[in-house]
Amino acid sequence: MKRKKLSDSVAEEILVMIKNKEYDSEGFLPSEQKLLEKFEVSRVTVREAVKTLEVRGLVKRIHGKGILVVDNTANVLIRSIKDLIATEETSLDEMLEVRDIVEPKCAEIAAIRRTEEDLLVLREKLEIMESCQAMDNKYYDADLDFHLGIARATGNTLLSSLIEAYTSYMRKLIVSTPQSKDPIEQEFHYHRNILNEIEKGDSEKAAEKMSMHLSATRLNVQTYNADK
Repeated sequence: MKRKKLSDSVAEEILVMIKNKEYDSEGFLPSEQKLLEKFEVSRVTVREAVKTLEVRGLVKRIHGKGILVVDNTANVLIRSIKDLIATEETSLDEMLEVRDIVEPKCAEIAAIRRTEEDLLVLREKLEIMESCQAMDNKYYDADLDFHLGIARATGNTLLSSLIEAYTSYMRKLIVSTPQSKDPIEQEFHYHRNILNEIEKGDSEKAAEKMSMHLSATRLNVQTYNADK
């Protein structure tokens, strides 16, 4: 068996150990010596396997201490998507298209799975939007946090990680596009309507209200671009 394939197999076995929480209270895996005895492979193979996991951001070798499990699988995904967005110079139109596909489904699922804690977060963000006197940074932060809160309410880590990954970039693009001087939420109540359906547990209506909100956002962007 080639060494590379063997080290990959060991890396997968270590991932199983991580999944089963086979590490100490401080997050360190068994020593390198114990790992090579456990898998009956060479020290080089174990080190290659650990290096593979380090590159993936799942473990970190701490000199003098050992191999630390980094509990940031979601953060690795978020960083990867952020890098992709930055590298590909994603346009606002592309971003809106992704939102059209993903976020109505998030609202639909959130209406079924949301907890009272999730609702408290969404109400807090909505209250900020409704109380702002202008479309300022506070308003934008609450707006995007509201959408991220819905994603987290799905209980699906991949969904919330995806939305978290593009949230900061989305904020930059939205802020660069002139908006109404008066807070949009106070006039159209898009987020209030979405939250009402999520609170009622009406998944179909929640998705519908989210789609309406995103359609209005797209229209606003298109109108701005046409006037430029």
